[in-house]
Amino acid sequence: MNETPSEGHDDEDPSPSEGSKKGGARKKLRLLQIVIGVILLLVAAVGIGYPLYWNHRSSTGSQIILKRQIQNIKRVLNSPAGSTCVAKPGPGILDVPKLGLFASVVQGIDPVTLETSIGHDPSTPWPSKTGTGLLAAHDVSFFSQIDLLRIGDEIKYVVPCGVMVFTVTGHQVTRPGAIFKFGAVGGIVLDTCWPTTALFYTPTRYIVTAQYLKTVPVSTENLKQPTESSITIPNLVVPAPPALVQQGITLSTNSQILGTMSFSGSPSSAFIQSPATLSFEASGLNLWFAMLHSLSQSRTDWLKLLGPGVTFPSQLLGQKLYSTTPLYVDEIVNSTTPVGISLNTTLNGKYPVVVHEGIEGNKIVITGLSVS
Repeated sequence: MNETPSEGHDDEDPSPSEGSKKGGARKKLRLLQIVIGVILLLVAAVGIGYPLYWNHRSSTGSQIILKRQIQNIKRVLNSPAGSTCVAKPGPGILDVPKLGLFASVVQGIDPVTLETSIGHDPSTPWPSKTGTGLLAAHDVSFFSQIDLLRIGDEIKYVVPCGVMVFTVTGHQVTRPGAIFKFGAVGGIVLDTCWPTTALFYTPTRYIVTAQYLKTVPVSTENLKQPTESSITIPNLVVPAPPALVQQGITLSTNSQILGTMSFSGSPSSAFIQSPATLSFEASGLNLWFAMLHSLSQSRTDWLKLLGPGVTFPSQLLGQKLYSTTPLYVDEIVNSTTPVGISLNTTLNGKYPVVVHEGIEGNKIVITGLSVS
């Protein structure tokens, strides 16, 4: 994909006379350009591993970290120095009012960190009045809707003693290694995969840039409560017998072409922008792989456990089954509660298949399967 110009950025170099007057500033600017370019490449490299890590702990862990950060901010505000303390750059909470995004930001961009939080790239400054920091998160999770941001929208960064307010200056689709220019004022760079619905590895990045505007006080009264607190995150069990589980029914033990994720029903923005999406998807994929193994081995007894009352097409029994088109995932969600998943692909180049999965108690089961 070709790079598109970043809206709101001046890409022209200063004249020689300007450069001689601002030599120190230009030197720092070039260093930031190099750092940002390298980091984009690293974020893209680690992105390939993310589908393997998502589980119930990822979703619940994000809520625990966020609540701890809120408690820490309240503790500082209620301390003797709370009324006079000054906001300092560091770990905090990213609050994007337009999107309803409210999530923790911690140090690091490794896969384990990005399971539960938005990650700050440690080779860039923390976002502040004078420093521009890169914040990375997975698509189909925290940053699934940042492509809806437009120039002028506000991004807030909450730390103990203050709320730093930034305003969006640009957004673009680019590739790893892209160079971004920033002035003397600090800012934030939001970085995720493109498209933001991708379940597959893509080196293409979606970037949002924002410039520092002001810092305002934060208080326990106006500190926003976590939007994830009402999300029902199921710890679902696939009803597979031990012999089937031992064959491996996770994404890490099976080969699968993945497509994109979509949503049906009435999902809340809080659910769409949380790790719950990938946690639910992981459960659905486990059931999918359990079904493929059972069909290939003609284990109708296993299939009865996986899909009680479902009639499985006889033409799929006894064949080594594999996808020849991407597997598309559609999650059915009512507000913050997931209720089902539909999986759509073509098997062996000749069987267009749609599988419907639903939740029964603490189990995820197949509720329907059609071959056209």
